[in-house]
Amino acid sequence: MLGRFAWVAGRAARRAGQLARDSVRIAGGLYRTIGWAISPSPPTAGLAVLEGESVARVGTPALYHVRLCNPTDSAEALRVAITGWRQMPNAAVTRDFELHWDVTLPPGASADRWVRSTWSGDGVLLDAAPDDAPTVWSVGDPPGRWIIEASLAAGGGGDQLRIAGGLVP
Repeated sequence: MLGRFAWVAGRAARRAGQLARDSVRIAGGLYRTIGWAISPSPPTAGLAVLEGESVARVGTPALYHVRLCNPTDSAEALRVAITGWRQMPNAAVTRDFELHWDVTLPPGASADRWVRSTWSGDGVLLDAAPDDAPTVWSVGDPPGRWIIEASLAAGGGGDQLRIAGGLVP
């Protein structure tokens, strides 16, 4: 009987020791996780803004704004891919345009470009906002849909911004 008691006591002591080691590991993991969650991540250059009117009319120019920023202390070379997708009633989603923008941003700088499209298979990247900004269309329930995606193709962390709106034939 004494042998059985010693065996049970030894087993309980081993379990208590393992529990103590596991508790220390769990506490250390929680400490690292909380530190990771509350400490700021290092700044990276990337997409800051992708904006445009929510409704566009096919055949009438629409304007979209893309902004990059570089909050780092060194120059960053970035390549932005801007893709416009169109879906009309009873039709599949099709790529309407794809544009690329290569830029090297100095530290603390930002850069802006504008995309102009009539949603007729065209898309133009502009260095400045045009003086003749397109009109805003107001409709109840547009039958079609447009989507524009901007993503960093190289030199960034794989950022992607996406906006969508209605498309009127």
